Amino acid sequence: MYLWLWYVPGTDDQIREACAAAATVLEQRGVTIEQAFNAAVAANEVEEAQAREDMPTANAAAVAAWYAAEYVALETLAEITGEWPLQGALITRESTGSATT
Repeated sequence: MYLWLWYVPGTDDQIREACAAAATVLEQRGVTIEQAFNAAVAANEVEEAQAREDMPTANAAAVAAWYAAEYVALETLAEITGEWPLQGALITRESTGSATT
């Protein structure tokens, strides 16, 4: 599994560079790509009533790491391309041997 950006400007090499920056954020926070992605997906599936209970989300640190990594990837890509990726999103892809992250 590796990181990729969806709906963004830039070449594949520029996207790889931005995703490498995101992967560094996850590593620094001590979570894997899979852990962070799964935690973010689970947090998005929380029922509205449960979300209102002021209870911390399960795996909150991993969720925060995912969104911090996404921001860094988008920010890095914007620095490279000179254009903020307004609709961009950090995603995961299954490893095929072609990615560097």
